[in-house]
Amino acid sequence: MAHIQANPVFGKFTCALLETLSSGEEILHQRMDVPIPLVTARSMIVTRKSQPTETGGHMFMLTSKGCEAFEQKYKPNIGKDVLATLEVNFWHFEPENGGTRIRHVMCSKPNGKMPDFAVGKMTKAQAKSALTIAQYVRDKKAGKF
Repeated sequence: MAHIQANPVFGKFTCALLETLSSGEEILHQRMDVPIPLVTARSMIVTRKSQPTETGGHMFMLTSKGCEAFEQKYKPNIGKDVLATLEVNFWHFEPENGGTRIRHVMCSKPNGKMPDFAVGKMTKAQAKSALTIAQYVRDKKAGKF
């Protein structure tokens, strides 16, 4: 995923692993800094749960729901950023007919003040993430990495 995150479509996106819980869940700090004057960067503290499927696929889900204690613990990482909300970011990869079927569901809220055009650009960038992931999977299968 680092390869994909290093190539943002709009603004600067970073994702840092903060800790791994005994359950295997990961706590991440995701940060989006849009290139618009007077628009504050957004941060989210999220959990990532991951598991393989019975048919050789893989699923993972990220959410900021239930992360209030981690938001307090990692408040220095958030700094003066607006705390955004990630309701859900769900990915499901499944082998199919010699390829990979990708399902993606995402719902997030930037919170705070942000011009409508900036929200629109962020939404378009998020929508393109499934296409970026699909290309990444094709490239990886083709041995480009």
